[in-house]
Amino acid sequence: MADEPTGNLDSKTAAKIFSLFEDLVALGKTILMVTHDSDLARRVNRTILISDGEIVNEYLVRALSQLTQDQLVEVARRVKPQVFPPDASIIREGEVGDKFYILLDGKADVYLTEPGGTQVFVNQLKRGQYFGEMALLGNGIRTATVKSSAENPVTAVALDNEAFNSLIADSRTLRDELTSIIEKRNIFNQLQAISSFDQQTLGTILKNMKPIEYESGHDIIKQGDVDNVFYLLLEGQVDILIKNEHGEEILVNQLSKGAYFGEMALLGNKRRQATVRVSKGRSAKVILLTPKEFEDLTISSEEFKEHVKDSLGIRKKQLENKSKQKASK
Repeated sequence: MADEPTGNLDSKTAAKIFSLFEDLVALGKTILMVTHDSDLARRVNRTILISDGEIVNEYLVRALSQLTQDQLVEVARRVKPQVFPPDASIIREGEVGDKFYILLDGKADVYLTEPGGTQVFVNQLKRGQYFGEMALLGNGIRTATVKSSAENPVTAVALDNEAFNSLIADSRTLRDELTSIIEKRNIFNQLQAISSFDQQTLGTILKNMKPIEYESGHDIIKQGDVDNVFYLLLEGQVDILIKNEHGEEILVNQLSKGAYFGEMALLGNKRRQATVRVSKGRSAKVILLTPKEFEDLTISSEEFKEHVKDSLGIRKKQLENKSKQKASK
């Protein structure tokens, strides 16, 4: 047990003391430490924040770890926990979003709606995680449905739009973190919507992945080039083009949000069979997967593997048909 063990130390010595504690924990010891150092508090396994003799919910603290202690206490005072029964909708896709939710207990399931109206499970959130920020930082419309799991109720707190905006105005780091998480969740949800991937595999792949944005007319892939990168189209539109014997480009297909391309080089000839270009007047945001990451996804989901094979067959026929048409002309 240590009461303010780094309180009167310079930063270098304080780091040594904390490193000593970490070594002891690695040996199986438990360290209970009182500190006012927010940076140290973020590095421990469990943080308990006490304000005026009362414990602030630790999962609220975990979710909003970028806030100062004063900000966390203020949030705790402004919100009251809500309980949602099993399988209850907390937010619904397509509705106007006006609240930001933090899970304090239970699990919440995230669903996306397919064009036919079927809801597809894409993720599960646990206590200490949050949701609802996409609508508040975006165009105001919910992009997914979140329900309490069918097994147990969910306890959550909700911040209204005014309180949420006040928080991110006071904390640039929180806003940056939320923006980054929104981008990763969009990628995760779109990949999950294609197929039921293993979440651990998918999470590992997406952990450090950053989308790339291309402007109108940019060639993402060039016919004849040799490479083996797989692409997922997150936003925008691209044209699939092949050249005829006169060097003229012929439009084979157009792909939009949620589509992927580049699998031909991974599953067959390494030389690109077509050019993929950002459509005129549009932009495109993509993520790139290495052959190893692509292989991990196909191993993770047999459904995705079959989907890619079917898509490969269709695209080969499209290229062959266009080639025959240009030959007959």
